[in-house]
Amino acid sequence: MVTAATHTRDELEQALKKVTQERDTLHVLYQKSLETIRKLERGILGPKPEKLPNDAQLSMDILRLMMGETDAEVKDVHKPLLSDPDEPEEAQEKPRPSGRKRKPKSVPRIEIEILPAEVRLGGLLAYERIGEDTAEITEQRRGGTFVVCYRRPKFVRKDRKKSPSKSDPTGALPPPHPTVLVAPAPELPIERVSAGPALLARTVVQRFLDALPLHRMERIYAREGVPIVKSTLCGWHESLSELVVPLVDAMHTDALHCSAVLCTDATGVRVQAKDRCAVGHFFVVIAPLLHILFFYTKKHDSGAIDTILSGYSGHLVADAHTIHNNDSERQLRKEAIGRKNWLFLGTHEAGHINARFMSWPRNRVLELAPAYWKQTLEETDAQARLEANVLRRLSLDLDPL
Repeated sequence: MVTAATHTRDELEQALKKVTQERDTLHVLYQKSLETIRKLERGILGPKPEKLPNDAQLSMDILRLMMGETDAEVKDVHKPLLSDPDEPEEAQEKPRPSGRKRKPKSVPRIEIEILPAEVRLGGLLAYERIGEDTAEITEQRRGGTFVVCYRRPKFVRKDRKKSPSKSDPTGALPPPHPTVLVAPAPELPIERVSAGPALLARTVVQRFLDALPLHRMERIYAREGVPIVKSTLCGWHESLSELVVPLVDAMHTDALHCSAVLCTDATGVRVQAKDRCAVGHFFVVIAPLLHILFFYTKKHDSGAIDTILSGYSGHLVADAHTIHNNDSERQLRKEAIGRKNWLFLGTHEAGHINARFMSWPRNRVLELAPAYWKQTLEETDAQARLEANVLRRLSLDLDPL
């Protein structure tokens, strides 16, 4: 009997302790609720319609910061204390996506697997597959836009040493780490960008030769199922323009030293600025039968001409108003058409990028930069790299090997 009474007393004490803790918790919640109601009545919290106007609300916001309130607490205040079981629960806020956006599933895909050269020569039976690296590249070919999904499997030899080496016969040290074989990724014009060379070339032609504004290009690619925003296109072209600089510089040098006559003209263009648009200038310089060069300058003065024609000795046909349909006027018309479509430049740097892409050699590209281009193309290593580039072969409808 004594044991049973003692057991019952212990249970009652534990139950009393539990009830006391619950009471204290509810009391704290009750006090917080009262404080929240007081703050709501004063206009410190709540949605915009409940806030005080003008300076009074600013004072309330400062007081809110002093009291240490957070936006999370504000949201918690407006949640109902009791929810109706018949109503569906509100969807939780999804975290903002991070990383690169996935390619739409509606775009055609080509899946390829790139094996290391050692594995192709030795055969798959001699190697163990331990994983793979995957990537997706958006490309362009005659049939439209598509996505290249390429996998690069990782291999180790099956006959690798797993036993202790001769230098450590006791086996106290772990076996040496095996050599992992993986094929190199395809070469891209811009590193860490999921766009192939053919797609990049198409965007350059559309913007600078077809004079399409960025917002129209954005809509075109959206219709094709490959959304590309304007800022992405600008970033691509800025990076690609750096690759064109050696070629344009070589054209410029060749024109100054090899042409007896140069034709030149200029036109103005608006440049976006904070207060009011600034004015920039496009110059065209034509070396007959050799090159057509475009330059961008902030000013239209003798200093700009001296920079463009520095070191030139020969005849100059400048702004020939009396000669109708002259070559410089016709070439400068390309910039005028583009200016009519895109209205203004975003920055002065955009003017330099435009001029680089508008300049292009006509029939002597193999004799110009990058340094010794013709010799580079004749090298077997360069030809092998071109032939081995998977993205190039796919855009030309060739077997990806």
